[in-house]
Amino acid sequence: MKKISIDELIDMVDSRYSLVTVVSKRARQIIDGSDVMVKTATTKPVAIAIEEFYEDKYQPIYEYDQYLKDLQESEEGKSDEELSSDEEAEAAEEAEASETEAEEEQSNE
Repeated sequence: MKKISIDELIDMVDSRYSLVTVVSKRARQIIDGSDVMVKTATTKPVAIAIEEFYEDKYQPIYEYDQYLKDLQESEEGKSDEELSSDEEAEAAEEAEASETEAEEEQSNE
């Protein structure tokens, strides 16, 4: 493994904490049997994770970013049927409310 400067790695993320988090998550994936994405002589999972990250072979997906992406996809994934059924439900509620008002007016007369 070539000598990689910590400063170069930190420039690739927003903080030291983020760097540690990214590398440790990838190292755990490697330990759990994930395929290694770089050719290296080392067998140390942390060193492999650092090298992968340095060579842009591994891009972290931050949990919050993933949450937002999933949320956006679920909103976009609503079918027209779901939207029309929501609209139908609203229309039914409005119709029921107007019927109730009409019945009250008739009983007051």
